[in-house]
Amino acid sequence: MGVYWILLSLGAIILLASFFEYLSRAIRLPSVLLLITAGVAIKIASLLFPQIAMPVNATALQAMGTIGLVLIVLEESLHLNIEKGKGRIIMKALTLSVISLVATTAAISWAFSWQFGLSLQGVILYAIPLAIISSAVAIPSIAHLPSKKKEFVTYEATFSDIVGVLVFNFILAQEVFTPLSLLSFPLQIGVTLLLSLIASLGVIHFMTRNKERVRTIIVLATLLMLYATGKLFHFSPLILILLFGIIVNNLRVLRNHIANRLLELDEEFLQSLKLMVGEYSFIVKTLFFVYFGYSINFSVLLHGQVVSLALFILMLIYVLRWLVLKQAHKTTSLNDLFIAPRGLITIVLFYALPSDLRQNEAIMAVYSLVILSSIFIMSLGLMLDKDKETPIQG
Repeated sequence: MGVYWILLSLGAIILLASFFEYLSRAIRLPSVLLLITAGVAIKIASLLFPQIAMPVNATALQAMGTIGLVLIVLEESLHLNIEKGKGRIIMKALTLSVISLVATTAAISWAFSWQFGLSLQGVILYAIPLAIISSAVAIPSIAHLPSKKKEFVTYEATFSDIVGVLVFNFILAQEVFTPLSLLSFPLQIGVTLLLSLIASLGVIHFMTRNKERVRTIIVLATLLMLYATGKLFHFSPLILILLFGIIVNNLRVLRNHIANRLLELDEEFLQSLKLMVGEYSFIVKTLFFVYFGYSINFSVLLHGQVVSLALFILMLIYVLRWLVLKQAHKTTSLNDLFIAPRGLITIVLFYALPSDLRQNEAIMAVYSLVILSSIFIMSLGLMLDKDKETPIQG
């Protein structure tokens, strides 16, 4: 693919994504679904015009997904406010996300074990990415919802990402995995929280001292480096990103408890940081989902075994979510039930699997079909349900 074709394609894709953002707000159809459809269309077009064909590279897809995940979590955390009375909604979202993650992981693990007869560690590693709600898909799709519901979904999806990645990295690091290995999991969470808090305060202190024009870029580069370092040591650096964003956005509250000179940022810098993170997040998310749509192998996707297993996993996801929501809320709406998309984090974790687990094309096809179907189901829920509180029967 020539240089000019690449430049032309990038410009066209970003302009198209801008139109999709406008269209998604008008018809309540998540722009992510439109971006994936655009990627599929480019794949079909490349069969007719080979000069626009793109190489499919797993490393490039994983890198874009990781950067997109960091930017999206940072973007949303920069808009979360610490106020009195928020503790209840945070704990409720955390509890709901943990229960859903554990129950869904167990059910999907059983499905993979039944279908493929893999080891306990193998089926759990396959199951966790499919049990995580993708904040990269869910959060941008709920802009039209009431502020309280949007806040709850933001916390729930973000906690699902963070806890899911924590558990995934913990199990991946175990040479010999047994259920008793989970006893050391709370210790890892505590260490991760402590290191993330120290790193967040350190970056903010650096921002206070540094008055250069490019300090926004420096901050983003530092966060990406800290994220990569955390991954290398099998921690969950998404906690760092979340804490950093919340602290920066709530400096006025926190400065009453911490020395003013340590946490002193001007409002202009905070707004420029929010603006830049939002724009970068938009670009990376656009390229990732278009490239993901382009990389889908439909010849394997429509295989009978793939379709049946993907539909079974989807049934498990929504039945378990229905049961959890029924206990958590007295009433709920269709979009509460259906806002459980799989997406960016699912793909990123799949490519983080050991090489021997990544070679199974059927499982990758199952992942792709579950992702596409869950996003489509969420889209229907958001379009058909006008946010009326509809009790869940049963």
